[in-house]
Amino acid sequence: MKNKIHAILIRNGIVHGYSDVFGKEGTTYLRSLDLEMRDRYQMDNYLDTLDFLNGKVKSVMERIEEQELPNPNIKVLRSHPGIDYQLALTIDGEIGEVGRFPSWEKLTSYAGLNPSVSQSGEKCYTGHISKQGNTNLRWALVQAAHVAAQHDSRYALFFHKVKNRRNANTAYVAVARKILKTLYYMLKHHSYYLPRLEDRKAS
Repeated sequence: MKNKIHAILIRNGIVHGYSDVFGKEGTTYLRSLDLEMRDRYQMDNYLDTLDFLNGKVKSVMERIEEQELPNPNIKVLRSHPGIDYQLALTIDGEIGEVGRFPSWEKLTSYAGLNPSVSQSGEKCYTGHISKQGNTNLRWALVQAAHVAAQHDSRYALFFHKVKNRRNANTAYVAVARKILKTLYYMLKHHSYYLPRLEDRKAS
């Protein structure tokens, strides 16, 4: 549904300034656009379908939380910025027993967030992430990175540092890799995330 809505915007040459055009303000904006009758009809139908599906997702997640089995890892993961209950379940399920990874680098490789390496003669080159690991875990970490980069100063500074050198997508992946390293030690020592002092004061 979201891709279909993006297609309508592109077809009409509409560029918006919302970081999340499907948020509350973004949805109001989408419903207020002056579009040709066919596009307006399709846009409204897609938005109505999204509202319905989001309601279903919320209902299912509430039911899951009601039936939650005691799992200390979920509470540890949810203490980290950007990780809600759904992402915590995904990350915990995909990692399993963290002790099976002898190092955070091994876990990073398992997630496919390690840089790919190529060799030419006697020289080695590192490129984009390998993307050969666990796609579900990688997806969950990138989702968490988008939120953490906005709400945690530690990750925000790192994000902008990488973004200024490369680009936003590369920066989010770098944040995801940094998050995974942090989660590795949190799960290994069963310790909760400790935000910076300024973040704690702000909250």
